[in-house]
Amino acid sequence: MKYQNIFRVLLTKKIVILLFSASLLAGCATSGLQLQLSKSAAMEKYQSVNELYVLLIKAEKAGVGYLAPEGYSDAQKSYDNALDKAMSQDAEAEKLAQTGLEQLRTAMKNADTSKTIMREALTARAKAQSAAAPTVYPEEYSELEVKLKEATVAIEHGDTEDAKELCAELIKEYATLELDSLQLGITHKAKAAIATAEEQEVDEYAPKTFKLAEEELGLALNVLNVGRTQTPKAEAHANKAVYFANKSIYITETLKDFERRDFSSEDRVLWYQKQLELINKPFEKKLTLDDSNHNVVMGIQARINQLIKEKNAAEKSTSEHKQEIASLNKKILISEASMKKQLLDIEEANRKAQARFDKIQSIFTEEESYVYRQGNNMLLETHAFNFKVGGSEINSSNFDLLEKIMQAINVFDNPKIIVTGHTDSTGSTALNMKLSQKRAQTVASFLKKVGKIDSKDINVKGCGETRPVASNKTKDGRERNRRIEVLILNK
Repeated sequence: MKYQNIFRVLLTKKIVILLFSASLLAGCATSGLQLQLSKSAAMEKYQSVNELYVLLIKAEKAGVGYLAPEGYSDAQKSYDNALDKAMSQDAEAEKLAQTGLEQLRTAMKNADTSKTIMREALTARAKAQSAAAPTVYPEEYSELEVKLKEATVAIEHGDTEDAKELCAELIKEYATLELDSLQLGITHKAKAAIATAEEQEVDEYAPKTFKLAEEELGLALNVLNVGRTQTPKAEAHANKAVYFANKSIYITETLKDFERRDFSSEDRVLWYQKQLELINKPFEKKLTLDDSNHNVVMGIQARINQLIKEKNAAEKSTSEHKQEIASLNKKILISEASMKKQLLDIEEANRKAQARFDKIQSIFTEEESYVYRQGNNMLLETHAFNFKVGGSEINSSNFDLLEKIMQAINVFDNPKIIVTGHTDSTGSTALNMKLSQKRAQTVASFLKKVGKIDSKDINVKGCGETRPVASNKTKDGRERNRRIEVLILNK
């Protein structure tokens, strides 16, 4: 038993010594290593590495990668090496980055030379790309890209004559590839248009129109499968597919706009009738909308047909009739211009009104005021005025709210203001009417004096308990009903 205890003591001491030795070795090893930086931290510490990175992105966007490929590749390698060194906190990172910057600046100069010498070839290349050559003929296009690289490398080496010979070949070959791509790839735009339409959820909002686009694309593909010589017919179907796909997108955008603006069914009909009124505006006879849609549309069509008929008759007559034609043409142009201007004005007015609404809404908290947009006007439904029971004096704690109301008013240019007071149903009707009038007058007086609003631009109303927005049976409802409304009318 005695020897066993001695053995345990010795074993314990040995373990402690081993652990201590391991700890010392680990500490020594750690002290000999630099901490590895993240990419962002390395770039922040080594500015030349970051500068090279930014310039590489700029050069790539400018096409230096294919206009001066060797120089661009060397600069990219220098950047990769510099970044590795920077992340290891090696001072050599700055030197490597400076080398990369010199390589890249030289490459950018060579790229400018390539643009000059290879100008026509690059134009032909762009046309081939527009004709979807990389997608329709990927192998042939890749071969031309290799030849283009040979030409630009020759320019980097100063062999401009070799580059010019290759340029002449590339112009012809890119042009041929463009023609072939147009013949075979006429459905590319249709497919892209349909793909875009699918992303816009047109199958939900405009399924019938979208189906027509898919059917026309199918017909185009069938024609091409029969024979490539039928490209004009296939192209006609493809163009129809693009038309219906785009149409479905615009239908979807319009319907989504209705949803965003919370249009009811009646709002949509009124919007549609407004468009009819804009179209009819140049005609002397006012459009009457108290009739069936069929009759209204037929009436407009009859007026347009009459204009066309008169125009055709005038073209066949003497100079006097030619003057009439000019007058009719002017009316048509005015009609188109008027419709476009009205639509643009509506869009601009809606944009400005929405911007004002967003700005005013950001001023208030929900506890202070609800903000409602009424066309181009704004209604502030304030609930935070702490009037004393039966009193109409403004508490000093509400000065901040009044300042915010003035901020909202100042979003408009010289608006008209209507301040309306409301109470809950507590107390007599007559007393509530008088109290609401006095409270509204108090707020209006503040806006006149402090906000410098002209008296002629502000009106005051008291509605008492007659226009509740919530139930007077609950405390919360009564608090909502005790409110001041400020209607800001856009001139």
